[in-house]
Amino acid sequence: MDPVNSAERRSQFLRFALLFLLAMLPVIIIMYLFGRNDEQSYNAMMHELKELRLSAQMNKKQGDLVSAVSTAATLLQEEVTNVSGDLKEYEKDKAGPLEVRVQGLEKAVNELVDEGGGATSNKELVNVAREFIKTSRVLIEVYDEGLTSIKALRAANRQLDKDLTTKLEELKTCNGELRNCRDTK
Repeated sequence: MDPVNSAERRSQFLRFALLFLLAMLPVIIIMYLFGRNDEQSYNAMMHELKELRLSAQMNKKQGDLVSAVSTAATLLQEEVTNVSGDLKEYEKDKAGPLEVRVQGLEKAVNELVDEGGGATSNKELVNVAREFIKTSRVLIEVYDEGLTSIKALRAANRQLDKDLTTKLEELKTCNGELRNCRDTK
C-alpha cells in the first residue's frame, strides 16, 4: 500500500533538504574559515603555552626560594630571641645552633640569587637577608665573647671560693689557738 502522492512527498522532501543545505552552507563556510587555525598560528599558540608553563614553573621555584629564605630568617630570629639578654640561658654553646641557622639563611639567599628572576622584591629581600646575616654573625661573636667572659668569671669565682674557704679554715684554727692561749693564762 503505497500512498498515492509518494512522488509529490519525495520531491517536497528533497526540495526542503536542498534549501536547508543551501541556507546552512554559508554559515558552515563562515565558521570553517574563521574558526580554523593555520599551522603558523597553531605553532605560535603552542609556543606561548610553553612559555606560560615555563613562567609558572619559574614563579613556583622563585616562591619556594623566597619561602626558604623567609623560613630560615624566622628560625634564626626565634633562636636569637630565645637567648636571654643577660646570658643566663647561655649555659651551653648556643653559637653552634645559631651559626647553623645563619648558614641555612645564607644558603637560601644564595639559591635565590643563583636562580635569578630579577624581581625588585627579591633583590630587596636578598639585601635585607644579607644585612640580617651580618647582624647575626656580630651577635654570635658577642655571644662567644660573653660566654668566654662568663666561663672565666665562673672559674675565678670558684677559685676565690676555694681561697676564701682555705683562709676561713686558717682563721678558725688561729682563733682556736688564741682561745687556748687565753684559757691557759
